[in-house]
Amino acid sequence: MFGMGLPRVPDGVQSAWIQFPASLEIKAAGYEYLLRQGVAVNWAFRYSCAGSYGMSDAPNSERAARSVSGLPNYPGLAVGKACRVSALLRKFVCG
Repeated sequence: MFGMGLPRVPDGVQSAWIQFPASLEIKAAGYEYLLRQGVAVNWAFRYSCAGSYGMSDAPNSERAARSVSGLPNYPGLAVGKACRVSALLRKFVCG
């Protein structure tokens, strides 16, 4: 089952979204699919920076680098466009 949810923004805090992260087990295929559909998806994490700091065991960083892409997200993003991106992502994941 594929689920989508929104992050919780605490009261009194104003979010400054740059991108909306989406974790896909098959990142490259999902990225290419969304690009072909005209979605301005971002590759997000290109690599795990743990190695730059001499860390050999950073599973969360490595998993993010392998799976996270950034979906479009900006103040003027129309609800209809956000719904279209969600629908395309669901179609990719669920078939």
